[in-house]
Parts: sequence; C-alpha cells; structure tokens
Amino acid sequence: MEHARTAPALGREQSGVAPSRNSKARWSASCANDLPACDLAEMRILVLSTSHHHARTDRKLLLRLGAADVRHESSGVRAARQLVTGKADCVILDGRLDDMSGLEFVRLIRLHPRTALMPVVLASVENGRAAVLEALASGISGYLIRPYSMVGLARQIGRVLEQPARTIEEGMGVSREAFEEKMAEYEAPSAIEAPPEDRVAALLAEVDELLRVNALDAACEAVVPLARTSDPAVRAEAHVRLAEVHLRRANPGMRLDALAEAGSSFQDAGEFERAAECFAMLQALNPSAPGPDEQAARTALKRRDHAEAARIYSRMLNVREPEAVCRSISRACMFTSDPVTNARLLCTELGNLRGAEEAQAIYERVVGPPPKPAEEPVEREDRARGRLAEVLAVARYTVRAYRAMKHQPGEPAILQPGA
Repeated sequence: MEHARTAPALGREQSGVAPSRNSKARWSASCANDLPACDLAEMRILVLSTSHHHARTDRKLLLRLGAADVRHESSGVRAARQLVTGKADCVILDGRLDDMSGLEFVRLIRLHPRTALMPVVLASVENGRAAVLEALASGISGYLIRPYSMVGLARQIGRVLEQPARTIEEGMGVSREAFEEKMAEYEAPSAIEAPPEDRVAALLAEVDELLRVNALDAACEAVVPLARTSDPAVRAEAHVRLAEVHLRRANPGMRLDALAEAGSSFQDAGEFERAAECFAMLQALNPSAPGPDEQAARTALKRRDHAEAARIYSRMLNVREPEAVCRSISRACMFTSDPVTNARLLCTELGNLRGAEEAQAIYERVVGPPPKPAEEPVEREDRARGRLAEVLAVARYTVRAYRAMKHQPGEPAILQPGA
C-alpha cells in the first residue's frame, strides 16, 4: 500500500509564502487580481512535450506563477520511470511524446500505485468534445486548450491540487506488475517480426469489422501491434486504419501523424501510388505543415549532409509532382547559410541518383538558369570614341580661340571650327 502525495495549501496567505517583487513587477494589479491563489513554490513539475516551443511556453508561465522546480522531458518511457521513483509532484502533458501519445502515457502511469492519483493536466490543441471526453476517460486530472492564458493555467493547477489526498491499494488493475508489463512493450524494440501473410490479412479484416461497428477502442488495440512490425507494407496498412480511428475520435493531430507514418511506410514498401494518396491527404488537411520526409531533408541540409537530403528528395520525387519538390528544395535551401551553394551540392548528389539531366532541370527551377555570356561591347566602345572625339574637337577650338583673342585683344577673334 502506498499513499498519494499530499496536496499543498492553496492560498499564499495560508502557506505564508509571499510573492516576490519581481513577480509582482511582471503583472499589473488587474492581472494579479484575476489569478487564483496557487502555491507552487514547493512543487516539482514535469513538463512533457515533443515541442520545444510548447515546453518553453509552459515553463515560462509556471515560473511566473511561482514554481521553482520545472523540468522538461519528451520521452514517455523516461518520464514514467522518473515519476514512479518520486521525482515529480505534478505533470503538464502535451498530446504527443516521442514514443507514445499523451493519453497512452496517462493510461501507463495510472497502472502504478505511486502515480495512479498523480495530478496530470493535459495541454492540447484538440478542442473537440469527443477529444476532451476521451482524455477525461483516460484518467487526466485537468484539460487545457492551447493557446491558454496564465489565468487558465493557474485555475487548472489549483483545481487539481484541491483534490484531497487519497490512499491507493494494489488491485483493481493497479499494480507494479501491470505497469512493468506495459513498460516492457514500450521499451522493447519498435520493430517486431510481422505475422504470416494469412494471419495479417485476418487481423486487418478483424480491424475493419471493428471499425464497421464503431468499436474504436477494440480496433485500436488490435491494430497497434501491426503498426510496430518490421514489414513496411503491414505497418502502412495498420497506420491507415489508425488514421481512421483518430478521424472518428475527432483527433486531427494524431490522424495527421498516422497518415504521415502510412505514407512513409508505403514508400519503404515501394507502393508509391498509395504513398502519394497519403501525402495528398496530408497536404489537403494541413497545407502549411511540412511532411515528415520534407522535415528530415531540411534537417539533413542544415547538417550539410547533402547525400542524405538528396536520397530523401529522390524518394519524394517518386510520389510528388516535381514542381512541389522543387518548391520544397527552394524553401529548405533558403534557410541555410549559403542557399546557392547548398542547392548546387544537393543537385549534384541528386544527379548521382537520378541522372544529370533531371538534376540540372531541378537546379534551374530552384536557382534559375545560368547567366548568358556577355556580348562584346563593340557598339558601346564606338559610341565612347565618338563622344571623346567631340570633346577633343571642342577643346581644340576653345584653345585656338583663346590664343587668337590674346594676340589681338582689340578685335574679336573669328575662327572656324576646323581652323
């Protein structure tokens, strides 16, 4: 038997901790009056997110609320190990982690007696009713919709900390053994051996039947093992069905992730038409966001790994229009220190993979055609010589007129221009 962490007192007046002058200076009196009382000085808060922007924003707001110990982690497995050893008192959770979703992380830590009642506030961009209800059913303590305000964060943390401390016993699905079994699934190698082909077909048919009757939880549980297999074709089919699950659950972010994984897996399997369909859906759903391959190519270019970037763009040319790939290359090179040189080196590597003619065409679309050689400036020189001759003629006439006036000061000098 273990005891859940005792929630600290909520009012600053009750706890005896006075706000610092710096924190008072940051906010006007009206804003400070809107903030609910919430003492975080003794709290150890763990921010879980794959987005560094979200993590920085969460940490900044928590520090302004008075928190002194705020840490960031992006891996659900590492975070779960930290929490069960008592290294945090509260969690601010994003919807996506490196190795699992935010809701999967909540279900995981709820299996351990030490973390079964730990306050977890989910900060998500999903604002649909179905997404909120699913998050609450997973065991979260509070829900924030990004972007949120300082007042909203303080209210959510204050609300979850107001819950009285309770005792949790092993049993009823809560045990260290269940936690370790689930952790072993996430800590195991991500790629497992695919079942036989007939077994895969039977499992996919079972998932399709579950989707037909709208049994989303059962369908998700049945298809997740297939999504972790080493066979890219099986993995792609599994992610297509996961995308359908997230569509019906009104989780657009997780649906985008599933479609991206499906497209990449279809590429690896050589099914370029299916991959093109997935990427077209991604582009239609989120036109401004780069795809996973495009993001990987940008990262490779920033590392000046032109061979890896060329390999990725060569794959993209199999499933996307050349004009779209050229725009992607142009955007990626634009954010490097030397865009023209990087474009030239990238197209050189593309020439090794797809031929010099195609690479040259891509280079001309990205950078522009090579400049034409300058013509001989014959006409310009002739024009300059004519002007110079006119200037010299005027100068000779002026000198001669001056000399004539000097020798005959009483008479006006009349000279012909050719004299």
